[in-house]
Amino acid sequence: MGDESPHADADFAHLCLRDADAGAPVRLRAPVAPAEFLDYIRNMAEKVKFSVSVDAELGTAVRQYAAAEDEQISAVISRALEQYLDKRRIVREGLRAMDEYFDEHGWPTSDEQAEARAWVDDLFGEEHREQRSA
Repeated sequence: MGDESPHADADFAHLCLRDADAGAPVRLRAPVAPAEFLDYIRNMAEKVKFSVSVDAELGTAVRQYAAAEDEQISAVISRALEQYLDKRRIVREGLRAMDEYFDEHGWPTSDEQAEARAWVDDLFGEEHREQRSA
C-alpha cells in the first residue's frame, strides 16, 4: 500500500506538463480528469484577453464566487457572459419573430395592447409592474 502510486485512481490522473525551457515538471493544482485536461488544452488556443472595469461591489462578488467554487475568475466571467449573450440572442430572435408576425397579421390595437399589459400584470404581480415602470 505504501508504494502505491498517487495516480492509481482510474477515474482521475494527476497530469503534469514539462516546462520546455527548464524541463521541470509542472503539476496541475488538483487531480484532473483526462478529458477535462484535453478540453483545457484545446480551449487555451481560443482565448482572447480583455481588460474591463466593474463596480467594486461586483468585483468583490465575482472574486468571492470564484473562490467558493474553486474556479478562476476568468472562467466565472466567461460563463456569465456566455449566458448573458445567449439570453440576449433569444430576446432578439423573439422580437424579430414578433415583428414578422405583426407585419404579416397586423399590429395590435391600443385596446389589445392594454389588455395584454393587464394580463401580464395579473400574471406576474406587483413586482413586474414596478420593474416595468422603472
